[in-house]
Amino acid sequence: MRNFSILLVFLFFTFGCFRTSTSTSTSCDLPEQGDCKVLPRQVKENSNWDITCYSAYYLFIKKNPSPCQRHFNSDFQYCMEKLKGALTASNKKQKDLYSLMGTPDTIITPEDLRMLKIPRDEVLSKAKKQLATAPNKTYHIYFWRGWHDYLYFEIEKNQIVYSNWYYAYE
Repeated sequence: MRNFSILLVFLFFTFGCFRTSTSTSTSCDLPEQGDCKVLPRQVKENSNWDITCYSAYYLFIKKNPSPCQRHFNSDFQYCMEKLKGALTASNKKQKDLYSLMGTPDTIITPEDLRMLKIPRDEVLSKAKKQLATAPNKTYHIYFWRGWHDYLYFEIEKNQIVYSNWYYAYE
């Protein structure tokens, strides 16, 4: 079953992940999961990748986790950072976020914040204090290393208004 999944991902990357351009189109090559020290360099040196390639690789890693993804500056974190940059660079909407990163690991709504007695970190503490001025803002959280380190997007009226990382520094 695992070999079949790898074959499907390979076929997707070979035939399905192309950068559209007026002059040329290039495909993104899927690095093999292996040595934790080699993999991030392979991803970063892939200058022909566009944002859809980073998205596809991020979603692949998320579905096929490895111990390598927990390392600082890993390919998983690097892909998340590239996606964050693309999603906050211009007026992107919630549907763009879901299209590139899939559904979030968790969504914190204003009602969740109202019921929260003790916020677990400074991101949620700040969000709780902003309830009066931003009553419709939701926080879409994508885990890198669970609740220890995550990427969050503030969404208001289906528009991405802010994104940042939370690091526990543990």
